[in-house]
Amino acid sequence: QKAPYNGIGINQPSDPFSPNEKVIIYAKVTYNEGPCPSQLVTFAMFPPSSDLPFILSNWTDENGIAMCIFRVHLTYMGQWTVNVTTSIGQDISSYDILMFNVTWIVNIEHVQILDKNFWPKDTFIHGEAVNIGLELENEALSSKNVTIEATFFDSTGTCIMNVRDIAEVFHGNNMVFITGGKIPSWAMTGNASLTINIYDRPPELGGQPYSPGVSETFRIGLTDLAIVEFAASPTQVRMGEPIKLTIKVRNEGEFTQTFNLHIFVNESLTNELPIKDLEAGSQRIVILTLNTSSMSVGTYVVKAYIPPVYGEKDISDNEKTVSIRVIVIPPDIAITSFSVDKTEVAIGENLTFYVSVLNNGSSAEDFNLYIRLNETDVISFFVEGLAPNEERHLTITFNTSEMAEGRYILKAYVPPILGEENVQNNEYIDGIVTLISPSPPSMWNLFLILLVIILLLLLFISLCTLRKREKKR
Repeated sequence: QKAPYNGIGINQPSDPFSPNEKVIIYAKVTYNEGPCPSQLVTFAMFPPSSDLPFILSNWTDENGIAMCIFRVHLTYMGQWTVNVTTSIGQDISSYDILMFNVTWIVNIEHVQILDKNFWPKDTFIHGEAVNIGLELENEALSSKNVTIEATFFDSTGTCIMNVRDIAEVFHGNNMVFITGGKIPSWAMTGNASLTINIYDRPPELGGQPYSPGVSETFRIGLTDLAIVEFAASPTQVRMGEPIKLTIKVRNEGEFTQTFNLHIFVNESLTNELPIKDLEAGSQRIVILTLNTSSMSVGTYVVKAYIPPVYGEKDISDNEKTVSIRVIVIPPDIAITSFSVDKTEVAIGENLTFYVSVLNNGSSAEDFNLYIRLNETDVISFFVEGLAPNEERHLTITFNTSEMAEGRYILKAYVPPILGEENVQNNEYIDGIVTLISPSPPSMWNLFLILLVIILLLLLFISLCTLRKREKKR
């Protein structure tokens, strides 16, 4: 039955039997090398650790062969001893001893879960390759063909992968390496398991197990990176002004990760920032400055994005967006200085005003500059083509002859132009100027005037007298 290691010969052992395997013991009886038919043979079978044998008898056939057939329950695992005896008449007897083991023929001694390089590993991510290492012990002296069934289960007990391999194992210890497969993306994370069963042939062909199955646990780990916060400050800037971007990234998985953080502006990649060695459960804040000098006026969508890392399933939190607005610099005309040459003047005299105006906007501007005395516009001066960032110094003269006597508050003022937001610098108050009446003529002045008149009259009379004398001659 177990040829070639079937126990033929005096006191020769047999290859082992599996529990519940049918055991057939053959006894061949000969005399002077000839078969002895119809000879009664007794089989005394001693189970392990028992002095009480199972005893069976049977007759030899025409070839002198008697058989004893039975099955061994797994209760009687271990070494069996069979004594076979027979006799011819009263004085000729013969016996033999056969020993065999009842054991698992091929045992699974050790199971290792291996990575793609066949190195031991206990935690895997989705999409990662899993391989298997088996240590099989063949109790039989003859080699055995083994059909290996490897079944993987996730944490919910769902079968996620099945692998079959066939190997020839020899007597003693054998190492068998099996190429597994990749953890599917839909497998649930958590504690997973691998179950190994070995058969004498494929199960669908009636294969019987060589030994009980063995399970080994491993883990399907979570890989998950997330952008938990993304903010821009400010969200509206003038062209060329910087925007501060603050991004908080967190490793919500079970593995330390190194990855790149991408920044897009309207789907155009503008920055790629390396994030190194972000440990599981930790977070990191990244701050960078967005330069708007090359951006046109308009509204932009800024996106922070982490490309999915190997094995990552949940990518819904791998990106966040904010909206920003880039505007032009609005018009802004400022009066930077305003002064007058006199603080007191007689009515009719001139006042000279000195005014400086500055264009803080982004385009050249035309506008009117007004000078007011007590909120009354007395001067309207047209300023033409004041360029961006240009400061122009103006000198304006004003005659006071139409003004009344009194104290006047001086103010220079530019009405807001279209689109101007900052109007606080559109006026400038300089102080007070006093207008006084002209001084009346003094007595000395009257005397001088009268003297001049008298002299003129005398001169006139003298001239007239001279002319009359000339006529008489």
